[in-house]
Amino acid sequence: MGVMIGCLGGEWTPAFGDRGVLAWITVLAYLACAALALAVWRGMDQRALRRFWGAMAIVMLFLAVNKQLDLQTALNQTGRCISMAQGWHDYRRYAQLLFIILAVAAVVLVFKRSRQMMRGHLQTHLLALAGLALVCGYVLIRASSLNAVDAIGRRSILGVSVNFLLENAGLVLIALNATRLLRLRAARRAAERAVEDERLQAEAAMNNPATGMAAPRRAARPLEGGRDDEAAEAPRPFRPLKPRGH
Repeated sequence: MGVMIGCLGGEWTPAFGDRGVLAWITVLAYLACAALALAVWRGMDQRALRRFWGAMAIVMLFLAVNKQLDLQTALNQTGRCISMAQGWHDYRRYAQLLFIILAVAAVVLVFKRSRQMMRGHLQTHLLALAGLALVCGYVLIRASSLNAVDAIGRRSILGVSVNFLLENAGLVLIALNATRLLRLRAARRAAERAVEDERLQAEAAMNNPATGMAAPRRAARPLEGGRDDEAAEAPRPFRPLKPRGH
């Protein structure tokens, strides 16, 4: 056991190892995605969607810590130490290839399971699913530490490494999906508040005479005998005068 710990400690120590600017930008991107996922999770009503975004927040937070602690290097070094101790170090490439196959299969299964969980909501969560699959696939393949994969990742495009572009592409997809959902929720709540305000204003106007609304006029009461006002104002019949005596 002491030999294994010494072998592992020769290549990896639990400390913040990557202090480059791009590395810290990626850490901040992970933390931003975790905060956005948490905000989406708090406002979700459907149980399946709450589970998805809750898991998303946890994964993003873990990967933010992993970005600096470099846990995949510890995993790779542990495999190397085991292979050397058990005498199959010369065949480690086959084990790494098997690990990549299993990692890709695991990502595909998680993606498929997530699609089943979000049946009926896939159109509004497709970017988040694609981003999560891309990020997890990248991290797992990087953990295999194949020389060919590392060589591709070390290449640069316009001065930016391929590793940085691949990793942050998935984070951008997740952030875009979460931001869109939050904006749709805010717009829906604003529309509901507007409808409620209009209803309250209409009720207040009906109950408050000072708003200028005229009260309904009362119908004129008919006179006794069934005659109305016009009959009451009709001219009296002519009566001739009596002659005066001489």
